[in-house]
Amino acid sequence: MFKRIKLASDPFFYLFVSFIIAILAARSYVYFGGDLNISFDGIVIHHYMYGIVLMMVSGVSIFFLDSRFVRSNRLRIFFAILFGVGLGLVADEISFIFSAASFYSLTQYYSGFGLIAEAVILVLVAALFAFTTMRRRK
Repeated sequence: MFKRIKLASDPFFYLFVSFIIAILAARSYVYFGGDLNISFDGIVIHHYMYGIVLMMVSGVSIFFLDSRFVRSNRLRIFFAILFGVGLGLVADEISFIFSAASFYSLTQYYSGFGLIAEAVILVLVAALFAFTTMRRRK
């Protein structure tokens, strides 16, 4: 009656896991004194830009690849991981923007509101993951 889905073969599972890992890695790296941003000629490129580039590269690549390559589950998983990391970096920066920080500091980055915004984004992605997984089982 129900079709079993193996999570290890589902690209959305890898997207979800890489999303979580990207957020945790970004938060940990900044917490231990790292800076995820690049400054070039006085212009600061925040890490959400890396995320947007990763999402664009993976999204555009999957559309332009020949249909026989898109059927390859390994390739779909690879692009899902790229997209998940990009989405995680963007979500991490969005939660910082939601915390209404006027200046960049660790106290604002790890404020309660910023962490709540991060949790809400994580719950939304988890709900989307659960919905798509349950829908595929029908």
